[in-house]
This record gives sequence, structure tokens and C-alpha cells, in this order.
Amino acid sequence: MTLYPTLAVLYFTTIFFAGFQIWVYSIAELFILSLSLFFLFFAIFRSYQKKQPITLHYGDPITLAALVFLAYIAFQLVPLPPALLKFLSPMSWEIWNRSPLPQGSYYPISIHPHATKQSLTFTFCLFLVYLWVIYGIRTRRQLKTLVVGVIVLGSLKPPTSNLYTWSGRPAPQAIIPHIDPLQGFSYYINAYIPS
Repeated sequence: MTLYPTLAVLYFTTIFFAGFQIWVYSIAELFILSLSLFFLFFAIFRSYQKKQPITLHYGDPITLAALVFLAYIAFQLVPLPPALLKFLSPMSWEIWNRSPLPQGSYYPISIHPHATKQSLTFTFCLFLVYLWVIYGIRTRRQLKTLVVGVIVLGSLKPPTSNLYTWSGRPAPQAIIPHIDPLQGFSYYINAYIPS
């Protein structure tokens, strides 16, 4: 049930934008969160029909590490008393202390809370996709389909970049972002599929 939504997220978010477009991150996050809620309600409905409680599996090391990492990012957004902030992060305390904000106020460790919230949301969505794959893909056939889908996605980059390079025309940034000197497409692919 989660195979095709996973592939849809991967393909949509990498083909139709350069990897640095905020609106596509937002659409991908909204899609992932909406489908995760759908999967949750579907699981609750099925457990109600079968009269069995829902069991959550979160004891594997990767899931625990991801939860700790998410908690670490979230902790950076918690406003802390100045003394505790100075103890935990002297550099953050120094930066916040130089700001024109009232002295003695509680500040978070993050000196850019908006960017930290965005990173937390994106990381949480990637974690949800991980859970889709781990707990939603149950058969060898589904796993093969996912692997083939990821391989096809990864193999799209070289032919499209060569096509535009050989034609001598600059590639449209919204479709072929690899022309970007920062290799936006590659970075975005690596966010999903680390090499």
C-alpha cells in the first residue's frame, strides 16, 4: 500500500523542480504528512474491524536513532534560561546576548529557529517515508519494484544532462537542475538516496 506513494514522492519531487525550490518541499511535506495520516486512520480502522490493538514497532536501532535525532533538533527550538543556554551552547548564548532583544529572556539554542523548524519538518517527513518503506513494503516483489524505481530515477540524470549539454542550449532550471553549479538535483537525490 505504501510502495506507490513512496515512488510518487521520489519522482514528483525530483523531476519537477531544482531541489532548492521551497514550494516543492512544502508540497512533498504536505503529501507525505497527508498520506501518513491516511495510513494511520486506515490502520486504526482495520484494527477496529479485526478487534485487535495497533502494535507499534519502534525498537530497531535506525528508528531509535532517528527519534533521538528528531528530539535533538526539536530541543534546539526550546527556549532556555540564559544560564542553561550559556552552559549548553556558549556560542548561541553569545549571539543571542548581542541581539537587541531584552536581556534575561529565554532563547533557543538555534540562532535561526525558522530554518531549524523547516529542517525538523523535512527530516520528520523523511523519517515517515522511511517508516512507509520499512513497515509498508512486505513482499519481495514490492521491494524489487521500489529498488527498480529508485534505479530508474537515478539513471534519469545522466541522459538528460547529456542531452542539454550536447545541444548547446542551457537547461531549464525547473526541469534539469544539474546545470546549477551546486548540483541541486544530485544533492536532492542524495538526500533521499545517500551514496
